[in-house]
Amino acid sequence: MTTIGNSVFYCFHKNNNVKDIVQSLHPYVFTKDAPQSIVSKEINPVQIEPKKPDPPIVKPVASTRDTDYFTPIQKDSLFWCLYVAMYSYGEYNAIHRNYGLKKMELNQEILDFLKDNAHLLKQVNHKFTKVAVTELLADLSINQQSTSFVNVYAYLSFYKCNVYIINNEKQSYLPFIFDNELPSFFIYVDGFKQYKLRLEPVSSSDIEQLDQHFVCLEGLNKTLKSLSAYKIADLTTIMEKLNLPSSKLKKNDMYTTILETIHW
Repeated sequence: MTTIGNSVFYCFHKNNNVKDIVQSLHPYVFTKDAPQSIVSKEINPVQIEPKKPDPPIVKPVASTRDTDYFTPIQKDSLFWCLYVAMYSYGEYNAIHRNYGLKKMELNQEILDFLKDNAHLLKQVNHKFTKVAVTELLADLSINQQSTSFVNVYAYLSFYKCNVYIINNEKQSYLPFIFDNELPSFFIYVDGFKQYKLRLEPVSSSDIEQLDQHFVCLEGLNKTLKSLSAYKIADLTTIMEKLNLPSSKLKKNDMYTTILETIHW
């Protein structure tokens, strides 16, 4: 560069030839025919990954609920379905962590009520003997972990309502009736004995639809009547309701098939 600079600035030196100087600068001059010869290296832009958001903090919930149904997470889910049916989902949530204590208090309240009002159990669609009433009250006093079907009648007598417990897998149901004029609720049970409440009271049309597509069990401890109580036409109608083939089946075979299908 010193040589070039000297040649430029001292171009009129006697030993300098101007044409030679210009020619020596040619590689460093931009022209339309010769693009820039010095190419700068392309700098790749730095890829900055967006910061991933922190995972949301999931707080434990007391239940799962959509618009129409409520599923308690407590072990005695049948009890809490009955509780929400008679009070509300809001009342249930207000309990917070004292669910066990609340259940104990309510069972004691119902026990005290039935001691003076045991005659109300005669109104339900289940026959209670004096011994059965005594056993029912004993169950309430010891606050069992799971509510039995018999105990449901104690809650109905106190809450004044009706309940239909429905098993979709078995296409059958159990009606718990205190008074047909009172509000009725559908409670669904699965194969794991987990219960789910339909939050709104059901209509008479809902109950008719249930009876058209599901088989009503004969009782808490009895799935069907005895075989002799049915005619072939009766069993055929039940088979059709359950979408079971009945052609070429004898009466005994139809009865057995129905029993195996709807038994809980």
